[in-house]
Amino acid sequence: SITVCDNIGFPLAENTKMSEKEIRKRVEEALEPLGLSDAIDKLPSELSGGMKKRVSFARALIHQPELVFFDEPTTGLDPVMIVFVDQLIRQMREMYDLTSVIISHDVQSIKRLADNVAFLHKGKIIFEGTLDAIFRSEIPEIKRFFAAENKAQKTTNAVSGEPYVKVRDLHKTFGTHQVLKGVSLDVPRRKITVIIGGS
Repeated sequence: SITVCDNIGFPLAENTKMSEKEIRKRVEEALEPLGLSDAIDKLPSELSGGMKKRVSFARALIHQPELVFFDEPTTGLDPVMIVFVDQLIRQMREMYDLTSVIISHDVQSIKRLADNVAFLHKGKIIFEGTLDAIFRSEIPEIKRFFAAENKAQKTTNAVSGEPYVKVRDLHKTFGTHQVLKGVSLDVPRRKITVIIGGS
């Protein structure tokens, strides 16, 4: 029910004596590296899922905390945006000398970000160490986790047969932001169709 600017600036409005003008300037600075400068006055209903994720990222960092806890920060994002967010997390760490804890199941993100890794299994940490060390671990649960990830990356399915659903010229907007611009797609019967690309 409030704009991106008011949402991101909320911690500053509640916990500082900054003026509205100062808060807006800080929000603009937070949105610029996220590619969201033009979204500053938009409402949540006008944002895609990826945009909402980046807004929440900006809000977490707006008051420049010493410690940031990220819970699956890239879930629901496309591969390009995942890399972008990962790079941003690392960049913010260097710029603000942040300490971060990240919950993630994305192996590629783990490889890009982790200095230290802890592996949680059945409510307990069964490994803690460097990124290199976890990939050499002989702990069965860890080996299964990475083996399943490698297998998932190699699996491909051929698509054939008469389409079960035909989508033609589909358009979708969030407020004034158009996200689907005449999409056409055939969905085959008894197959799993995965749509990839920019969110």
